[in-house]
Amino acid sequence: MMRQFLATLNSKCRYGISLTEHHGMVLRILGMSAYQNHQVMMEFINYYREMVHDLTRINLRKNNQGGGV
Repeated sequence: MMRQFLATLNSKCRYGISLTEHHGMVLRILGMSAYQNHQVMMEFINYYREMVHDLTRINLRKNNQGGGV
């Protein structure tokens, strides 16, 4: 189900999905930029939320202002 969804994305990123030993999965993404990787990751997260847990989409944004705490 998850692999079929990722195959529909318009991305040149390479990815792999593995199930963990206890109730989870790992998504590995290798792309040409962090932006591309982030796009694939967010699509995967939102698909998982909607289809598996019946939750709404989320938008996690990276803090682009830099600087420390």
